[in-house]
Amino acid sequence: MADGWTINIDFAAIGDEVRSKVPAAIAKGTEYLRGQVTPRVPVETGALAGSGGVTVVGLVGSLYYPGPYALYQHEGVYYRHGRFGAPLTHNTGESFFLERTVVEEAPTIIGIIEHEVFG
Repeated sequence: MADGWTINIDFAAIGDEVRSKVPAAIAKGTEYLRGQVTPRVPVETGALAGSGGVTVVGLVGSLYYPGPYALYQHEGVYYRHGRFGAPLTHNTGESFFLERTVVEEAPTIIGIIEHEVFG
């Protein structure tokens, strides 16, 4: 009869399982972000709000709004103060729509990723 008790834990297998779940978890967190950003996107024609795209490459999730118009609208607070370009004409949405949402929703996004990876 053996004395004691032994348990073997394959941490490499655990690490592989966790790593395999991370890209999908990042995608889910980034999709959540898109859902929170879209109502804040300035609307003039609606094209910008409908153009957001999500990609995940490795461990990087990206939310992208194409074209110079997206930057113009995002930074719109400066344009409204007459420092650059013409005044913006939208009545719906807000400047810094992406940055502000990332800051406000970061804990929720981290929670989504954590839940997807660790259950």
